[in-house]
Amino acid sequence: MISDLNGRSVLITGAKRGIGAEIARTLARQGAAVFVADIDLPGAESVAADIRASGGWAQARAVDVADAESVATLFGEIDRTERTLDVVVNNAGILEQQDFLEIDECTWERTMRVNALGPLLCTQEAARRFIGLGRGKIVNICSTSSRQPSARYATYAASKAFLLAFTQATARELAPHGITVNGIGPGIVATDLWTSADGTAPARDLSGYVADIPLGRVSEPADVAGLAVFLAGPGSDYITGQVIMADGGVVMT
Repeated sequence: MISDLNGRSVLITGAKRGIGAEIARTLARQGAAVFVADIDLPGAESVAADIRASGGWAQARAVDVADAESVATLFGEIDRTERTLDVVVNNAGILEQQDFLEIDECTWERTMRVNALGPLLCTQEAARRFIGLGRGKIVNICSTSSRQPSARYATYAASKAFLLAFTQATARELAPHGITVNGIGPGIVATDLWTSADGTAPARDLSGYVADIPLGRVSEPADVAGLAVFLAGPGSDYITGQVIMADGGVVMT
């Protein structure tokens, strides 16, 4: 009952790889119909095809979450299907490593548009639909950096701190409409976003982080996806405004 997602439709942004792809696959295995959205449509279609091959329901959609017109188009396309959205997972994000004194306006704006403006635009579109239904769930993929930033990630940390506060503010505003808004704070996750920071740089060894993780290992995308199942399902109906750290115990506040 807690994880049963049969009959629920879920949109996941930034879902062509890593955490987003694993959330899409895991939700589908639990019975959800999933819309796999990403700026890279062929990548999104690959994930959707895998889900369909495993017997699940999935469609791929293109979206640039930093562009209001693109986001509106995405939700309009979903409206024209036979599916009514129940859950939106704001997962799309970018991570760039940069010395503080070298942060420039382009890096700042690019990060904030994807990591902060993107969830705002998607949540607004979702809320317009959820309010009419009297229900709905928003799940934001935040980060431990929202509470415990690291050096050389000031821009990323600022964007995730916004997302934490945004989660709590929207939870208060949308609660009267039966809409819950919660977040997940992953720590160091073994995905190409972390191993190469921006997905293009040479791979990094993550073993140096293990000593600071009480559970003794970096996380896998499945560690985050399991919590997403809970927050998307009926077992979390009375939970809102919470950001739960899925970080192996790094942040304990």
